[in-house]
Amino acid sequence: MKCAGRITVCALAAMLLFVSCGKAEPEGDGLVPMETAKGYEHVAKVESAEPTPSPGVQEPDGNQPPGTEGEPDVTTPPDTVTPEPLQDIVYVAVSKLNLRSAPSLESEVIVQVKYGESFVRIEKGTEGWDKLLYNDQEVYAYAEFLSEKKVADGGDMFSGAVMAEAKKKMDIVDTTKQLYSYDELCGDLKELKDRYPDGFTYQSVGVSADGRNIYEVAFGSPVARKKIIIQAGIHAREYMTSQLVMAQLEFYLSLLGDTVYGGTTVRELFDTVSIHLFPMMNPDGISISQYGLDGISDVLLRADIKNWYDRDKTNGQTDATFENYMKLWKANARRVDLNRNFNYGFAEYSGAKNPGAMKYKGTAPASEAETAALIRRTEELSPVLAISYHASGSVIYWDYGQTGELRTKCKALVDIIHGVNQNEIRYAATDKQDAAGYGDWLVMEKGIPSATVEIGVGAAPLAAEEFAQIWERNAPMWAALAGFAKENSR
Repeated sequence: MKCAGRITVCALAAMLLFVSCGKAEPEGDGLVPMETAKGYEHVAKVESAEPTPSPGVQEPDGNQPPGTEGEPDVTTPPDTVTPEPLQDIVYVAVSKLNLRSAPSLESEVIVQVKYGESFVRIEKGTEGWDKLLYNDQEVYAYAEFLSEKKVADGGDMFSGAVMAEAKKKMDIVDTTKQLYSYDELCGDLKELKDRYPDGFTYQSVGVSADGRNIYEVAFGSPVARKKIIIQAGIHAREYMTSQLVMAQLEFYLSLLGDTVYGGTTVRELFDTVSIHLFPMMNPDGISISQYGLDGISDVLLRADIKNWYDRDKTNGQTDATFENYMKLWKANARRVDLNRNFNYGFAEYSGAKNPGAMKYKGTAPASEAETAALIRRTEELSPVLAISYHASGSVIYWDYGQTGELRTKCKALVDIIHGVNQNEIRYAATDKQDAAGYGDWLVMEKGIPSATVEIGVGAAPLAAEEFAQIWERNAPMWAALAGFAKENSR
């Protein structure tokens, strides 16, 4: 059973978040043409290895040698920059960072410091290394892993009492079970609207091939100048992301307006910044992953799905049973991978040659109703930043080859996200990603700071047991993003 028709937009509440991101920046201000970024390999102009993963996060392949965590790969030296003498405060923006006796990976490690610690910087730009003071001793740290702005610390998180009080009120979105379906999403939106009639609005911005609505939720003041986009559920088997963002919505609706985050009340945050949430971008695909062919009503779509499975089985492209083939489904009901259906990098991306469960990009960019709806609303909203929730790996992807001011803005956003959930930050130098995704398009064509946040550590679909930790790591995310947008965007 599907949600009834289009939901009319109601008055928005004055307590949540819209982020307006200006127009696309000129090419000279960080935007890189496709040929410069070398297609879907996303090779960044400044390449570095990822920092040390946080506790509980799986180690990536190709770990650096002991003592080099959180530092650049010596095979990709940074551009030489003339040292600039100064004296300011900088903050560690990765989980762990080595302070060394000289600007080299071969030098002695003086101490390993943690995220959020601050130091006086006395020189900037010694071949990508900054000179700091540590206990009156001159030490060196790789500049890319330092932030000039104070990163989130315990004082920027919600208190345990606030979290506990909110949890008592959160009884609509069920986070205790593994499946979170389209029908549950529809029911939860209605129940939340009934309980918090002035807290948010929602509307259908498109309809899928099997007749399901693609919803947009607006949380925050209707006149907020700055808007943030959060999208989830674009890959079918990653449906726990939809469950997470709906729990986030209920959490922020339940908070009192005078609740303080980072020295600012929630009311003040969401009076100036609003969130536009797309909680389930691929409702048909999610229904296939959860219920198999029973999740699809259209007879022709059902027949096509079975025919494409038989083709893949015959060609040796899968050895999965039909049941598991559908369980691991990522595409929409038309067998198009929605996160490979955006314009930037589309021509260069090869992926799968034929429609199927994953990696088929479609016949043209935005060929699918779901992608077209997200593109249209992004262009109408002009967000100041956007994040995409995916599963899994507990990492953050953000490095698409952007340069200049745009790269600086994106890295600052990533530092904020990492400060909230401690996900490992990944770089193009060590972790190349497929192109033609929403994040690529946002950053490289629209000049909008963006990041992809991967939740969980197991294989998708994630087990229900993972949700509790995912929730703890991501509950404060909306407030952190709002605070960042309020202070750092035009």
